[in-house]
Amino acid sequence: MDRITGNKHTKIRGSSLVETLIATVLIMIVFGMGIATLGNVLEQTVKNNARFIDNELNRLEYLYQNNLLQVPDVIKIKDWQITIDKESRNNLTQVVFTATKKDNSKKKKRQILD
Repeated sequence: MDRITGNKHTKIRGSSLVETLIATVLIMIVFGMGIATLGNVLEQTVKNNARFIDNELNRLEYLYQNNLLQVPDVIKIKDWQITIDKESRNNLTQVVFTATKKDNSKKKKRQILD
């Protein structure tokens, strides 16, 4: 009958309050998991950041090349221990800088010819 008279009073069906709350909770759970994952990634990035020790090894290498550093030596900086030794291999003398992190025994090693 509505088609004949031209009335277009069709009922628009909306979501109920319960459906809206469930959708909101699901969205919050997904965002919560995303934030937790991002937090872990950032924490590991900061924890594994070795830029500081790379800069320190560059500085020590510079000091050695300008005769301002004695070998052998052990230097402790923050949670890193840097050992500086001379090694001879195949009639070549090398100076070896080894940085070891105390927490997880992560190592960085540099070698230069003497």
